[in-house]
Amino acid sequence: MRSFAERYLRGRGLRPTTVLNYQRLLATRINPYLGEMPLKNVTLSEIKAWRSSLNPKTEATNAGAYRLCGDGSSVGDPTTQPRSAECCGVSMTRLWSG
Repeated sequence: MRSFAERYLRGRGLRPTTVLNYQRLLATRINPYLGEMPLKNVTLSEIKAWRSSLNPKTEATNAGAYRLCGDGSSVGDPTTQPRSAECCGVSMTRLWSG
């Protein structure tokens, strides 16, 4: 997941400050839990477990990390799947269903 997310960010043409913010979220919130996981193993249940493992005292930052792994439509409810079902540009719907 880590290497894919890094490649994804480089290929998006984002503003430098946006890339820095996303890299910070990856380094502090996403990669510690999901970074070494093969992308094919990032399932809905793993996303739920990751979301529930985040420190509840940093909800705003957690929400940003969750938005990076989806569209943020379900921020605050780790039991639902993001509407876009996309994490770093990968269709999670495809991964979750197959």
